[in-house]
Amino acid sequence: VADYLDTLRGEVTVATGPVQQHMPS
Repeated sequence: VADYLDTLRGEVTVATGPVQQHMPS
Protein backbone atom coordinates (compact mmCIF):
# COMPACT_ATOMS: atom_id res chain seq x y z
CA VAL A 1 0.00 0.00 0.00
CA ALA A 2 2.83 2.39 0.89
CA ASP A 3 4.37 1.92 -2.55
CA TYR A 4 1.03 2.69 -4.18
CA LEU A 5 0.58 5.88 -2.17
CA ASP A 6 4.15 6.95 -2.88
CA THR A 7 3.66 6.37 -6.60
CA LEU A 8 0.34 8.22 -6.54
CA ARG A 9 1.88 11.17 -4.71
CA GLY A 10 4.74 11.13 -7.21
CA GLU A 11 2.27 11.43 -10.08
CA VAL A 12 0.49 14.26 -8.28
CA THR A 13 3.82 16.03 -7.77
CA VAL A 14 4.52 15.84 -11.50
CA ALA A 15 1.01 17.06 -12.30
CA THR A 16 1.07 20.03 -9.90
CA GLY A 17 4.73 20.95 -10.33
CA PRO A 18 6.67 23.11 -7.82
CA VAL A 19 3.45 23.92 -5.92
CA GLN A 20 3.50 20.44 -4.37
CA GLN A 21 6.85 21.22 -2.72
CA HIS A 22 5.21 23.95 -0.63
CA MET A 23 2.41 21.64 0.53
CA PRO A 24 2.70 19.30 3.56
CA SER A 25 3.35 15.65 2.81
